[in-house]
Order: sequence, then C-alpha cells, then structure tokens
Amino acid sequence: MTFSDWIEKYAESANKLERRKNNKSKSEEGKRVPPPNVSKVARQIGSIYKDKLANLDEDGWYYYSSNNKQEGIWNKVSKDVICSEIIIPFLEKLGYEDGWNSTYVLDVAKYLSWELLKTEWNQDPNYIALLDGVLDISTRQLLPHSPHYGFTWALPITWSERDKGCDCILRWLSYVSNGDEIFVDLLLVVLAAIVRGRTDLQVYFNIVGPGATGKSVFINLAKKLVGEESTAVTDLYQLENNRFETASLLNKKLILFT
Repeated sequence: MTFSDWIEKYAESANKLERRKNNKSKSEEGKRVPPPNVSKVARQIGSIYKDKLANLDEDGWYYYSSNNKQEGIWNKVSKDVICSEIIIPFLEKLGYEDGWNSTYVLDVAKYLSWELLKTEWNQDPNYIALLDGVLDISTRQLLPHSPHYGFTWALPITWSERDKGCDCILRWLSYVSNGDEIFVDLLLVVLAAIVRGRTDLQVYFNIVGPGATGKSVFINLAKKLVGEESTAVTDLYQLENNRFETASLLNKKLILFT
C-alpha cells in the first residue's frame, strides 16, 4: 500500500465515523429530555445539602465539606464553587449532560440562595472546635465534628495531646510576672477570652513596657493558640486611611495593633 493509498483509506474511515456519529446524534435528538425548571432543581439540591450548605445573606456562601483542609468547619466559598462543585455535577448525575447553559446554572444558584438563606448564624460559646473534635467546655468531653455547631474556624490543636501539659508556659508566665499570681491569672484570662471569642466583653488588652520583657513572646503565644489564618495585624493609620482595611479583619479571632 502506497502512502497515497493509506491517506485515502484513512480519510474514508474518518468520513464513515463522522457519518455514524451524525446519524446517532439525529436518532437520539428526539429522545433528549430538557432539564426541569430551575426552582425544582434548586429545591432538590437544597433538600440534599440543607445541612452542609448555607447562604448567610451579605456574607455569602458557606460550605461544610469533607474536602475542606480542616475538618469540622464551614468554609466561605464563591458562587462559582457552588456552580462547579454542586449544581453542574447534580445535573450530570441526573443525566442532563446538555440542554442547559451558564444562564440556567446561574438561575439555579440564585434560587438555591433563597432556598438555603440563613438570617442568623449562632455558635454556642460553650463549645470549641479543635483539630480532632469539638470540646464541650463545661464537661471537658470531646465530641465528634458536626455541621450543626456552625463553626467557621478551629483551634490548631488536638485534645488528644493534652497530656503533654503546659508547665513550661506556666513557668514562663510566672517568670515574666515576677511570681505575681494575680497577674498570671490575668494573662490566662486574656488567652482564654481570645480562644473563646469573647467579643462580648468589649475590652482590649494593651501590652506596654521596655524591651526583652516578654511582650512579643506573649503575642506569639496568642497567635499559636488561634493560628495564623485567624490572626490579623494592622494599625490605626491603616484603619483610618484605607477603606478596605476592615475587610481584612472579618472573621478574625485575634487582631493585633502595632
């Protein structure tokens, strides 16, 4: 077989395959069922994801997923994530691989935002999310992670390692306090308020003093407790002159003013 013969045979095979594909498409065209109206799809998705998806109005979408890098918390996600990870796979699973477009998907997302709207988002202050579970402060019992707690953050520590204790930290606090137990208790109260998110106290802690007296170490200790992602660093000048600065403080558990 010459090269020209091979080209001719290949072209003929390609034409046959294309004709077969077109004939199949025409024969199946009448069998295609258009997807249902957007409100019906939104209600179906809402009934499935009612415990793992929430629209917090102006704060946007939150998704409780096992794919999160931190188990047990609700993560803020964009509308695009809702469309690509939930709505489109749902349509494809039902067999609607075509017959819809981006407008249809966005309309479903809009209806879904109404279906899963939450006007209140409460977190019980008696519970704290940890890496390995949820701590009941009153009983000191570790409970399994669950979406109903509504946590949007977790302490970067594990309850299973509590036996290691914190003797070295207590010794350091006593050292920088010159053995003043009342002052040590005050420092511990500050750390406890940060961990528990006690914004209701409406107080701030001002650290002043000469160098090498433990100010930076105490700040780093507080940052380690809540994690870098839950910490924001700013100053009064930025707050006064940068209109976008307050956005960086949203949902932070520790705000440091330098």
